[in-house]
Amino acid sequence: MAWADDFLNKGGGVSGSYAHPDIKSKSEKSGGVRSHGIEGGGACWRYPIYIDNFTDDNNMPVVKEVIHFTAVKQGGFSLQKPADDQSQAAAREAQTDNVSRGKSGGGGGGGFDLFGAIKNFAAKVVGGVEAGLDTASALVGQDAALKGEKVQPKGEMGAGPTVESQNKGLIGGTVGFLADNLASIRSPAKNLEHCFLYMPSSITSTDGASWGAEALGAVGNLLKEGIRGQGTVDEMLKNAMGGLAADVGKVVAVGAGAYAAGAAGAIGAAAMLGGVGNGLRAAGRFTSNPYEEQLFNGIGFREFSFDFALSPASEAEGEQIWEIIRMFRQHSRPGFVGGKLREGLYTFPNEFAISFMKESGGSYIHNEHLPKIHNCVCTNVATNFAPEGFWVALTDGRPVSYNLSLSFTETVKLTQDHIKDGY
Repeated sequence: MAWADDFLNKGGGVSGSYAHPDIKSKSEKSGGVRSHGIEGGGACWRYPIYIDNFTDDNNMPVVKEVIHFTAVKQGGFSLQKPADDQSQAAAREAQTDNVSRGKSGGGGGGGFDLFGAIKNFAAKVVGGVEAGLDTASALVGQDAALKGEKVQPKGEMGAGPTVESQNKGLIGGTVGFLADNLASIRSPAKNLEHCFLYMPSSITSTDGASWGAEALGAVGNLLKEGIRGQGTVDEMLKNAMGGLAADVGKVVAVGAGAYAAGAAGAIGAAAMLGGVGNGLRAAGRFTSNPYEEQLFNGIGFREFSFDFALSPASEAEGEQIWEIIRMFRQHSRPGFVGGKLREGLYTFPNEFAISFMKESGGSYIHNEHLPKIHNCVCTNVATNFAPEGFWVALTDGRPVSYNLSLSFTETVKLTQDHIKDGY
């Protein structure tokens, strides 16, 4: 806390000032920002503000390696696209109507009729299914004609088309319908905005796998050794005999009970097996080998965590920091589909593309010495506006520093082929 006391004694706290108040943003000085080969997207934020300064002629530090984040809106089935298309159509109709009446300006009302769109779409689906059934019937007729069989006329009771033929036609017709009609509501992936940050102090990539011990038993172990060709047949049988003996003993005991006293004797002998077996094992100090093996159960998704300390040296850099924090908070949250459903449905949060980059020829390119990362979902955004342990602000009320902690989970499980490709 000595640093804090010294800072406050020198006029810190709410009366603090920027270290470099004259620094302007890159976009202010050059009229734009470099893309560094990144396609699409809107705004591009950075910290430090001169992170892509590649010359020391201006007395600014040169940053050779960076981490780059892109907020990505994933494609797929979208209720927003038909909403936008219908809104635009309504606006055009309203404009045409206004012109025909001698009016200017204005706009159409009504908005997007979600239920009407769903109804129209459902009608198309039904039509596609009916077309699929007709196709199925046609296929059945062709197949029967080739085989010389008689097919029951449509609408009459009888054997009719086989289930296999119906499924074949239905699937073919429906897939064709979907291919023709889903384009109107399919939304492509889109880069929304970017940010460049200095390399974090810790970069860890963990490739976890789930294994578990499973007891094969004597028979299972015998099968495993036989398939793998481990040892001779004689050795495999000897290894299996110990484990099999207990099972054989149980069968003999139950059989003897059944012979002596019928079904009741068999039940009694089976009930006594546990105690008898335990007694024999305790007296002989032995137990059967379960032949346990480690069996693979699957893999998880890679997880990444990055921590950044941010301290604005100018008002412009403070704005960059604010927008960077806003970017992660905003795109890790869901939205509402809206329309007549209002708040009934969430939209998915956006994903993040993460890449490690290095300077090359006056631009940033992929750093091949670090693993590539598939698109990630952001699972946590933690912002500390007073990391010193007490509140300290600049003259405009902005915090003197921030700690930003980000957690991500990759959306693809890595296999051997992914590792070969650099992930």
